[in-house]
Amino acid sequence: MVTEVGRTSYRSACILLQPNQSLSLSGNLWVFISLVAVSLGISIAFALAGAWMILPFASLELLLLAVLFGYVYLEGTRREVIRISGERVVLDCCRGHRQQSVYHREFARDSLAVLVRMGAAQASPPR
Repeated sequence: MVTEVGRTSYRSACILLQPNQSLSLSGNLWVFISLVAVSLGISIAFALAGAWMILPFASLELLLLAVLFGYVYLEGTRREVIRISGERVVLDCCRGHRQQSVYHREFARDSLAVLVRMGAAQASPPR
């Protein structure tokens, strides 16, 4: 999602680029907890029926699911801020709740060129 945060004049602007995160942290936790409950319920029922070897595989499945949910949420908190001023263009890439900058780069505005490549097909987005 591209959002123009502030424009003070014709030659300065601030643009915020962030992924569209449709589910909050609490929503992600509810989905994860419900999947854990269903998986544990089924695996415990099989273990009580005598197939106890399903428990290690169910726990590995839940561990992998937790790691993937965490990774997807962390990638969803990624932000890129482009600040354009009279003579400088500043790019900051942030990740996480605290929005710590993991990448900071400054460019001189007069020597900067932006290249937009159109997608190969009509439905593919430009880069």
